[in-house]
Amino acid sequence: MNPSEMNIDISQTEEIVCDECNHNTFQQVFLMRKVSAVIAGQESVLPISVFECGRCGHVNELFMPKSNVG
Repeated sequence: MNPSEMNIDISQTEEIVCDECNHNTFQQVFLMRKVSAVIAGQESVLPISVFECGRCGHVNELFMPKSNVG
């Protein structure tokens, strides 16, 4: 849902910046994971959408998928 549809005042939000260079714009990229045939029935590729810094390419931990390990 778009923030304007949720009636959120942008001044009440917190800016997110790159943990490495403090830049404040991001672009969508994909992490690619191989899924074994044992798990999925056939070997396949799983694209996972994340956001990287538009300046330095760093992906903040906030944007990384949570691991089910441990």
